[in-house]
Amino acid sequence: MRSISFRTILIAAAVGFFALGVATTLLRPRPSASSRMATATVRPRSTEPSVGTPQVTLLILGVDTLT
Repeated sequence: MRSISFRTILIAAAVGFFALGVATTLLRPRPSASSRMATATVRPRSTEPSVGTPQVTLLILGVDTLT
């Protein structure tokens, strides 16, 4: 009997999780028309920082070559 390769298992898992994600998105209950209209009138949040909000700095380091 031929054994299943590790690559085949990984590909099958990736396809399975993708299908599960698509299925849960398609089968998710839709919001009612009244709740969709209620959320459409909400103002978007301001992108300006409020007074007293702490600032966050993010530093990303990387390597260009591995030689």
